[in-house]
Amino acid sequence: MAIFRIAITTAVVGILMTGGEVRGLADEWSSLGDRPLALPDLRPDQPCPINTGRLAVPSQPQIFGGGGFWFGEGPVFLGLFWKAADETQAVFRLDPIPRSGNGYRAKTGWAIDPSYSGPILIRARALGLAGTPLVFSASGRPPEPALHLKAPNVSPATLWSFWPSSMWVPAHGCYGVQLDTLSTTDVVVFEAT
Repeated sequence: MAIFRIAITTAVVGILMTGGEVRGLADEWSSLGDRPLALPDLRPDQPCPINTGRLAVPSQPQIFGGGGFWFGEGPVFLGLFWKAADETQAVFRLDPIPRSGNGYRAKTGWAIDPSYSGPILIRARALGLAGTPLVFSASGRPPEPALHLKAPNVSPATLWSFWPSSMWVPAHGCYGVQLDTLSTTDVVVFEAT
């Protein structure tokens, strides 16, 4: 009987802890979502202030498709998989990208430095008057206007976390992506030509 009570107590504590962790993570994402988008305003005659990539993400078996150059200041880095592998600028052509629904389904990747643990919120929109939001999909989920990730997602946690995803780009133009973590807000600007 004592073993049965221990098993039930352990199960109840596990359920309560899991529920608390889920509520805590939802609260953290909500606080990240309260941050305003800090994307640059772009006038029609202004050139797109695209980012330059860097070799910030190491080669590890779970990370693929980045072509070497990643965008952002960290701890979250964006990989634009349709960009030419030797191109350091955040620019890619829409022509070869498959059209799906209301946009071009551009494969993207997200690599997170192992020094960061916690929630990540990713949002994006067109820069300029229209400000059309972009939508994302990862892990087989339907497209949403924000991507919610939690690092680490690998074992051991000393490895970089990685998520492949899709980002729907509606048309040619200049776009800003905001990467929010508990301690930072980073912006990456890319151009789809």
